[in-house]
Amino acid sequence: MREDDLIKELTEQFSNPHPRVEMGVGDDCSLISQNPGRSLLISVDTFVEGVHFNFDLLTPAEVGYRGLAGALSDIAAMGGEPLAFLLNVQTPKDYLETLKRIYSGFLPLSEKYCVSLVGGNLSRGGELALTFIVLGEAPRKGKWLRSGANEGDVLFVTGDLGRVKAFFMSEKLSPEGNEWWYVKLREKFAHPVPRIEEAKRLRAEGVEVSAAIDISDGLSIDAYRMAKASGVRIVINGDALPIDDSVKYVAENLNKDPEDIALASGEEYELLFTVPERWAKMVEGMGYRRIGRVEPGPEGVFDEEGNEIKPTGWQHF
Repeated sequence: MREDDLIKELTEQFSNPHPRVEMGVGDDCSLISQNPGRSLLISVDTFVEGVHFNFDLLTPAEVGYRGLAGALSDIAAMGGEPLAFLLNVQTPKDYLETLKRIYSGFLPLSEKYCVSLVGGNLSRGGELALTFIVLGEAPRKGKWLRSGANEGDVLFVTGDLGRVKAFFMSEKLSPEGNEWWYVKLREKFAHPVPRIEEAKRLRAEGVEVSAAIDISDGLSIDAYRMAKASGVRIVINGDALPIDDSVKYVAENLNKDPEDIALASGEEYELLFTVPERWAKMVEGMGYRRIGRVEPGPEGVFDEEGNEIKPTGWQHF
């Protein structure tokens, strides 16, 4: 199949749902109209077979979904809304049918968040690698940065923690695949939710978010990054961590501490954020979990007893 024909087959299922997209796939550049008073957000994420995913654990459509969800999570971490994404694909020649199924995995997110595929690049290579470039925007006032946490702020998290790490740990329990706990674990692993709607809601309610980061590598290491960037001491209350019963089941059967699993679980794509104390009650009322606070003291992450929480989780090197 000719390259141009393959690109057309891969992309023709995508329209340009976002009204700001003037030109998507089909020319040398995409065109997106500017919006005064808002900042453009740009992020890039690469997903490599054998490093970030394997087809024995995920279907091709799930690989596509999970890759785009992780990329969109970076937009959510900045309190932004996605506009469009571009995709660079390096693929073995015999993966062309697999690619079509991977692209189908983008559709649920593209439609839900009105995010357009507007271009990319396709090349042959020795291993499958998907590199997403995502574009979004956020108000210029009230920027969400990981460096904005202040003494006295309260630490919150969306969703629940630990299911992704527990999914890999569950292999030791030899699940058949239909157990309630395994289904719950795999749901988070295969179909993570980029917290775009949660970020939009916080913005819409006028909540003053002082700092934010998405949990891509693990709660402990991403909280550490926030603490170092902000120059603060973050205290996490382990008893307050939102841990699903499926994680507790795995922990109990493997004689592990569910809190340790929650702290080290990467690719959760939940939002970790701080707000001034005066906003805490309102944020709790919105359904987000209060898990800690920002205190004076040495930079880093600590538990309630003052013990340092080491930055565990996923690291490439």
